[in-house]
Amino acid sequence: MKRTGNSFSGTVTPPRGFNEFEVRTGDKRARINFVYGIQTGGQAPYSYHKPLVDNECATCHEKAWGKSSPTEAAVCYRCHPAMAVMFPYVHGPVAAGKCLVCHDPHGSSLPSLTLKRPRQMCTGCHDQPSTRKHLDSSRSSVCTLCHNPHYGMKRSLLRVTF
Repeated sequence: MKRTGNSFSGTVTPPRGFNEFEVRTGDKRARINFVYGIQTGGQAPYSYHKPLVDNECATCHEKAWGKSSPTEAAVCYRCHPAMAVMFPYVHGPVAAGKCLVCHDPHGSSLPSLTLKRPRQMCTGCHDQPSTRKHLDSSRSSVCTLCHNPHYGMKRSLLRVTF
């Protein structure tokens, strides 16, 4: 590796299969995951949740909780801050603390450890005729390009663009 200021370059020959590079500077980290030398059929590689990779199961599965076990959201919020409390509109599953309706806590080959692609996940619950009409006329079939799946400033959870 060669570093010049904030840039670096280098040549590596990764092993066949799933690979991960981690770049660190100070307290900041960036990870790059990729598959090399095998056919994935266009599917992204399976990504595991970091506590699972680090063999830190107790981070989420504490035996000490016993009968007073926290909600699934409380477990998730230990590492993923509950920013939804700052917004006037919160998506139903988020408000109910039901993270696992959309996310797999162990891993997924989809972004953000989701269970399904955005359109399939959204239309699983939002199956009204008005949703179908909206999908037929929208420029994208990826709901999350325009809508934040967790919270927003407007009832429709539209993303704010500046």
